[in-house]
Order: sequence, then structure tokens, then C-alpha cells
Amino acid sequence: MNYKLYWFFSVCLLSGCSNTLLDDVYKHTNSTDSKEMYAAFIILSNMELNDVSIVRIEQDYRAESDLVKRYLFEFVLAKRTQEESYIVSFIDSSKSNLPLLARNDSNWISLGSPVLKLLSIYSTTSDEALSILFLLIMDTNNASPGAISSGLRRVHKVDPARFSRIAESMGLNLKEVLMLMVDE
Repeated sequence: MNYKLYWFFSVCLLSGCSNTLLDDVYKHTNSTDSKEMYAAFIILSNMELNDVSIVRIEQDYRAESDLVKRYLFEFVLAKRTQEESYIVSFIDSSKSNLPLLARNDSNWISLGSPVLKLLSIYSTTSDEALSILFLLIMDTNNASPGAISSGLRRVHKVDPARFSRIAESMGLNLKEVLMLMVDE
């Protein structure tokens, strides 16, 4: 029996069966199909990543020239490491990735964008992230208003004064924003 088991593992190693789930998911981050690529990053952001995997992702992130992929790497690194530098980079890059935030254009089934959900979480403490949510709510033609409103409601509940201050600094009518949040 041990002999058969040895041969099975040998064949698996030689045939590529030794790839881990992480490796299988990671290779799809290079897909030319944007929906598949985006879904791979979402899955990656929900997987347990060891130190070796984090280093690999960081290296690929630094070498990446495509701004959308770079943003998705920031999303994964911010979520999985919770390091301040990645969180700040993710929030900062969100300003130039509003369409990606607004919709879930991936093969991942979800009511809203998982990337937007992470930004919403950061908006409870980051004025910049909250400002980006306000930008999205102003252009609900391309966004999921329910997901944005949910994030805004959370921030308003935590700190209504901060919420009002940032909305007013952006020139938004606070009453209209609050009505949009109630309608959802």
C-alpha cells in the first residue's frame, strides 16, 4: 500500500497536482478576461496568505504597470495585511478607480463591489475614504446606491458631526444626502 501511495504522490508532483489553491487562484490575476481577473483578486483577498505569499504579492504589486491591476493588488494587500501604507495607497488610488468601485464587474456573485465594501469600512476613520463615497453617491448612474448608502449610514451612525462636516466641505446638500440614505 505504501508503494502505491508513493507512486501516486510522485505522479501528482510531476503532473502539477502539487499546485495549491492559492497558486491556482493567483494565476488568474493575470487573465486577459477582466471579469475573471477581478474575481481572482476578490478571492485572493479572502484567502489566508502566509508570509511567502504576501512577499510574492508585494513584489508583483511593485512591478505592476497596469493601474487597475495595481489598484487590485492594493486592495488585496490592504485587506490581508492591514498595513497603514497599503491602506493609504488603496484609499488614494480609489479616487481614480471610481468605475471599478461603483460596480461589481466580476465573476464574483455579490450585491455590491467587495472593493467598495472595504473602502466603506475605511471610511469610518478616513476622511479621504468618506469623500470618495460621497463622490460615488453623487453619480449613482454608474453605482450601486444601496451599497454606497450602507457605507454612508455606517459612518453617519458612528460620527454624525464628521459626516456632516465632510459632506458640507464637498459642497453637498446634507439633507439630500440623508434622504438618499433613507430611500435605500
